[in-house]
Amino acid sequence: MSSGVEVLADRFIDLLIRESGVGSTQLGKNLLQEYGDSFHQSWPARNRLLKNGFGIQAASMPEWQDMELVIEVRNAIVHGDGGLTSRQAKDPASLITMRKRMAKLLRSDIQGRLVRLNDEAGVLSAEIAIRYATSLDKAVSAVRPAFVE
Repeated sequence: MSSGVEVLADRFIDLLIRESGVGSTQLGKNLLQEYGDSFHQSWPARNRLLKNGFGIQAASMPEWQDMELVIEVRNAIVHGDGGLTSRQAKDPASLITMRKRMAKLLRSDIQGRLVRLNDEAGVLSAEIAIRYATSLDKAVSAVRPAFVE
């Protein structure tokens, strides 16, 4: 789910950049050539560009907090081979918060460093992703009405 939302956010960013006309100047072309890929390499970079470049407060949306949990679970699965990564396990306060949020939102648990997802976690993750994607779509549409069809 998080990968699909990532693709959607990247497409919104590309659309917003294209529509902004920043690439119509030599300076803009050079900046996009130098920094363009960095906009797509992390969620903090995406959220920073959306906020600073287009006034979209994606990281402040309530739906983002839930989506961020889904992304953390995905990172544990992909980068931690099913367990928390060293970065995720490093901060005890964040780990406690993540455990509580997983129990509440995904009805799942962390046992030691192992992420234990229950049968409902996929559906619940999809619902979270849909809510976030819908909110992001509304935010993009609000600043760029030309995207609304």
